[in-house]
Amino acid sequence: DSLEARLEVARAEGVDVVHSDCFVDRGPGTERVVYGARPLSGQVHRKLLEAHGGVSYPGLLVKRSALEQIGYLDESIISHQEWDTAIRLARFHAFGFLARPTFTYYQRAEGTISGNKPNQALGHLQIVKKHKTDILRILGPASLAWHYSHVAQHFEAAGDRSRARYWHLRSLLPVLRWPKGRAAIWRDAMGELMLACIPSPAKRLLRAIRAGRPLPGGEQRGTK
Repeated sequence: DSLEARLEVARAEGVDVVHSDCFVDRGPGTERVVYGARPLSGQVHRKLLEAHGGVSYPGLLVKRSALEQIGYLDESIISHQEWDTAIRLARFHAFGFLARPTFTYYQRAEGTISGNKPNQALGHLQIVKKHKTDILRILGPASLAWHYSHVAQHFEAAGDRSRARYWHLRSLLPVLRWPKGRAAIWRDAMGELMLACIPSPAKRLLRAIRAGRPLPGGEQRGTK
């Protein structure tokens, strides 16, 4: 039934690639919810270069000739493989989207690729390096800086502060080439670099201040 539903989208929209939403199951005692994948439809190469689109292998329906055209899957990518596949497909093909969930994603499983934080960082970095030329050509240095900053945050979450600092610094380099008017992005990148170098309690406090969230004791930045 879910396969037929995606085939109907492919036939109706005349596309070779269709992806769908899914349910998320986080384990016993939790309610199964709809993931809320980005409704990527039409020409989506640019959107997929900007960020992971929520495309997943179980939700993909791809014409065999389209997979042959891109050389099938890149098994050297250690994480986010479906993102890399979607980017390469979107370079040549329009996408269709089925909002109805067609499978269940079980997040509760231990030892999964998605739960491996170091691999999350390395996989994101592999994809950014692989598609760097298109990111710069289509989106510009701002997007490259954003990706480097997120790679740094992945390394920080994995406890690798050395590589987190390195990629926060790398995220500043594209900014140096920008015209004036990018002060806010420079400020945010510098802020993330500083946060990568300080202990977690102070880090949480500074992030709350920067975001304008309530501080301990009920006070909030800019209030009396």
